[in-house]
Amino acid sequence: MAKVTTVDFHVTCECNQECPYCWGPQEFENPVDSPTAQAIVRKIAYVGAKRVVFTGGDPLLRSDIGNLIELAKSEGLDVAFTPTDFSKIQATR
Repeated sequence: MAKVTTVDFHVTCECNQECPYCWGPQEFENPVDSPTAQAIVRKIAYVGAKRVVFTGGDPLLRSDIGNLIELAKSEGLDVAFTPTDFSKIQATR
């Protein structure tokens, strides 16, 4: 049986763009709350995935995305995300 290596976690539907080809979830009024999102990140690590991709919409529009990224890293996950506004990204080491 193949193992799951990467999980795409759609953390928001909010986005500042209106791409006609968008395949992300749309028209949801509320994303999961922070405790539920944290539980999902822990479950992703628990099942043995190696990487989580925070996506949406634009995951940078979610107010707790920094906390979710830190949690994922502390759980041993590689982290990626798919923002729509690259000007918001600051390089970190």
